[in-house]
Amino acid sequence: MDFEKRLAAFLGVEHVVAVANGTAALHLMLLAAGVGAASEVVVPSYTFAATASAVLLAGGRAVLSDVRPETANLDPSLVTDLLTPASMAVMPVHQFGLSCEWDDIAGSCGNRGLALLEDAACALGARYRGRRCGSLGLAAAFSFHPRKILTTGEGGAIATGDSRLADEVRLLRNHGMVGTGLARRFLRVGYNLRMSDLNAAVGLAQLEFVDDVIGRRQELAKIYRRHLSGLAVDVVDGGDHTPHTFQTFAVILPQGVRPAAVVEALASDGIEAAQGAQDLSQLGLYGRQASMPGAQVLGNRLLALPMHTSLTDGDLAQVVESLGRAIAVDR
Repeated sequence: MDFEKRLAAFLGVEHVVAVANGTAALHLMLLAAGVGAASEVVVPSYTFAATASAVLLAGGRAVLSDVRPETANLDPSLVTDLLTPASMAVMPVHQFGLSCEWDDIAGSCGNRGLALLEDAACALGARYRGRRCGSLGLAAAFSFHPRKILTTGEGGAIATGDSRLADEVRLLRNHGMVGTGLARRFLRVGYNLRMSDLNAAVGLAQLEFVDDVIGRRQELAKIYRRHLSGLAVDVVDGGDHTPHTFQTFAVILPQGVRPAAVVEALASDGIEAAQGAQDLSQLGLYGRQASMPGAQVLGNRLLALPMHTSLTDGDLAQVVESLGRAIAVDR
């Protein structure tokens, strides 16, 4: 598939295997990495539910770790204390298009033989110290949902430099089958999670412009910052850590201001906003786990503002003006 070859070249990896959606990418990547019954996988507590749910779908246990509110990414200093003899993998998220602190996370894992996996669903085109996200670990999962910087309508992919893992994912996405016609054989129980040629063609057409799209989003983020300078909000960013692609432009509201109330106020002005990801420790889906102060801050106060390449300076000024009114009313 041309899309797979072109995406592999873009990411700087040997293999890309396209699948039906981002959750399928996470699920099949975990299975191919050896996650199964009695396996534990460390994941951030603040993320979209699919990150942890994919671990359960693979038969493992998701061990939640807290995040740093300023980046919304996994706090590397907490990982070591969560590792046990059952630990199979650590899977940080490059949240909102900002790469996690990969080297620190890898260092916290020591020489335990863990699979270091990337949830890069939001991070196509993002870089960590010059390297593309998706080329950092054993394997990475991407999503091409309509909200992503590159969309195939619906789709996902696994990127890896490991030939064995790539071959396993190819089997799993296609019923565990190799060959065609009378030569067809089934090597294991698999799934029907292929990406269609039509979806791949949509993605292939967009690959040429990914860096241009990211550049425009970074320009819009600078404009947002200028307009937001008078408001008591913090922008989720990496500072000097790494460039942000701003798949999502997220702000942390002042303490006591309710995101739901602000979303409702913005909607009344014709502006769509959302509360971002979730504090998974509060969902009750992943067993009893300790509360996560950093994730709790983001779960209670983070707001995702409009971000797409057709926005203008005037649009952003209008968003921030409406945001300021909503904050003033709800304080």
